[in-house]
Amino acid sequence: MLPYEGYGVSLIMLAGITAPILCLGIFYYLKKRLEHKQILMAIEKGVPLSTILPPPASPASPVWVKHVSLGVATLVVALGFLVAPRMSDQNNEIIVIGFAIGGFGVYWVVRGLLNRRYASRLMARRPGATLEPGLAPETSSGPFSGPEGHT
Repeated sequence: MLPYEGYGVSLIMLAGITAPILCLGIFYYLKKRLEHKQILMAIEKGVPLSTILPPPASPASPVWVKHVSLGVATLVVALGFLVAPRMSDQNNEIIVIGFAIGGFGVYWVVRGLLNRRYASRLMARRPGATLEPGLAPETSSGPFSGPEGHT
């Protein structure tokens, strides 16, 4: 094998990775450009923008559910990295990757649980809102207590 043959393989791999990303970027750019042209044409004709622009989409599920699900899935992947070297005769350096991925998993789970707690407190402030069972708001004066708790 010649020393420069590896560069061709590297170029092919790099092109295989960057081509889909480049295509998505071009598609996004053209889509935004078309939207901008439509908005300019509507302004020129005097059409209200509310008829052209779609209303903002509301999330289908609470954000904390997505965060906790991502965290649990990441922890399962990390567990695979931690257990796999012990079941075979591989080197144990891959365990470090498992701990790193596990750290991200713990981060997402904690973030999701904190988002759930914060969302329940926001829901408690809204008039006529009902809380999920077991999510009663705390009554202490803290950062989520409202205007009367601030000094």
